[in-house]
Amino acid sequence: MLGRVVVDVRGRSRGPGGRSHSLRRVRFRAASILVPLALAATGVATRAAPPPCSRIVAIGDLHGGYDSLVTILDSARLISKDGRWNSPDACLVIVGDMVDRGDRSRDLLDYVMSLQEMSTGQVHVLLGNHEVMNLVGDLRYVTPGEFGAYADLETPKLRRQGYQAFLRSRAAKDLPRAERTEAFERSFPVGWFGHRRAFAPDGRYGSWLLSLPVVLKLDSTVFVHGGIEPAVAALGLDAVNDMTLGEVVDYLRLRDELVAADWLAPLVPFAAAFAVTEERLASGGEKNGAGGGVRESAMRFLELRNALFARADGPLWSRKLALDDERALAQPVAEMLRSLGAERIVAGHTTQEDHRIKARLDGRVFLIDTGAGPAYGGHPSALEIEGGVIRALYPDGAEVLAGEDAAASSAHPPESPRHEARSLPE
Repeated sequence: MLGRVVVDVRGRSRGPGGRSHSLRRVRFRAASILVPLALAATGVATRAAPPPCSRIVAIGDLHGGYDSLVTILDSARLISKDGRWNSPDACLVIVGDMVDRGDRSRDLLDYVMSLQEMSTGQVHVLLGNHEVMNLVGDLRYVTPGEFGAYADLETPKLRRQGYQAFLRSRAAKDLPRAERTEAFERSFPVGWFGHRRAFAPDGRYGSWLLSLPVVLKLDSTVFVHGGIEPAVAALGLDAVNDMTLGEVVDYLRLRDELVAADWLAPLVPFAAAFAVTEERLASGGEKNGAGGGVRESAMRFLELRNALFARADGPLWSRKLALDDERALAQPVAEMLRSLGAERIVAGHTTQEDHRIKARLDGRVFLIDTGAGPAYGGHPSALEIEGGVIRALYPDGAEVLAGEDAAASSAHPPESPRHEARSLPE
């Protein structure tokens, strides 16, 4: 039976027998959400070249599917019976969207972070659009259970400060006084402020997410959450990473400047932040005592409406590789692969209705979001690349999708799973 693996917020993971090992420690600052966030750095950290891999296993969107993650890691022979990393020659790639739509997303993040620490540079994690949404405060898909998981970070003082900020907001002032407390509890469930603290740039998860790439090339395979379009590929992978993360950092910094200048309310929703800023600019901003510096910040903030992290054709949101006709895709994909020095692109983001990994364009594109999260029914899978053979891995077996024995795969039953059915870690 798999032993329980627990990763606590203080940065240590505990396995059977109480043994622990250090995770990267990130100190939480005691700052309220009502003051500007402090960015840990103004730029994107330089990333070391990944180690060589004899086998690559890629996992698509998990959306809080902690049990799905453990199941497929076990089926792929990447972890030991007690849930620890146990594959010195393999590399794991998770293509983002670990959060939202699933109550155990915090457990999942903690486990993935611990796997990175257990391995020696073999666990690669990409940002998905939902990670960026959590960073910038677009919380439409965070479940009440996800918020509740951060209640331990939400002090009574922090919640009181949030309530006072809500009472000063336009939304609260438009409500009858007797309805304001109920509206606050509905809009900001328990754990909401703890969640924002954890995803701040100096929070445990925010600082980690801001260190992750958006696109990654391992050997001859390019991994991305949503997809790559020709105009973005022409920038080069390093530039795409730097530009996307740089724009997220700029958004957070400029938003905090506007909050400090009283142009934006501390609790203004992400969807309204640009409209409110545009309205303040149009009104001249004098009533807010805004000087030229704040107006300049506001104009730069509005430019981020077209930021790569938010664009439909950007690497986090594009669905062309999944949805466009293959005849229309053939030439641009071939040109992108040549320019990137790659043989194939692996992407998530677009859930496959039959919950099976798809190969497109004769194996030049693989779509690996099979709906592993609980909101999609929990259908774990992984793509395995080994020795020129590409397989789809499922809990009940494997299917060859490309490689020397692909033609014969339909004549053989799927491989048996490595272990018998058993309990998963809590």
